[in-house]
Amino acid sequence: MAGAVVIVGVAAAVVIATRDDPPADGRFAATPDACRSVVDSGAAAALPKSVGDFRPNPDKDDRSGDNTACYLIVQRDGTPAGHPMADQIYVTVQYFIDKWKTQDETAIAGKTVAELADGFRPMSGVGDQAYVKDAQIWMRISNLTVNIRDAPAEAELATIEFARILGRHLQSR
Repeated sequence: MAGAVVIVGVAAAVVIATRDDPPADGRFAATPDACRSVVDSGAAAALPKSVGDFRPNPDKDDRSGDNTACYLIVQRDGTPAGHPMADQIYVTVQYFIDKWKTQDETAIAGKTVAELADGFRPMSGVGDQAYVKDAQIWMRISNLTVNIRDAPAEAELATIEFARILGRHLQSR
């Protein structure tokens, strides 16, 4: 009976070490909390509309337990506050990490971003790798894949600046 307890204890320690220790080939051991990182970065100041709220996605990444998406909310033009249709998503930020224990996670994230951004223009000075099309952005920071979407196409320059500020914040972690 005591031997079984020791085996279970060892297995739990291995799982905790695998989840919490930073990967050797990437900066992120787990997906960061999307809303917290957007707020901490100050990137919303680059957007042309005043963002009134940051709402986490109710879907959670089972491996990290953190919110992997954040909705930046603005009030709809001409709609009074408190009206059921007053809020609209202005920008969505979502994070992904591909977990591969035996492969280079940074290289895998780079390949993933390049594939997802098929038909997008490459951008320089934004994260480690980034692509844009009509204010929609795919970006890589180390082993973290970032998707910024839902911004109106006419806000592309502001969305690029938003991505640049957020990318610098994520790179500094």
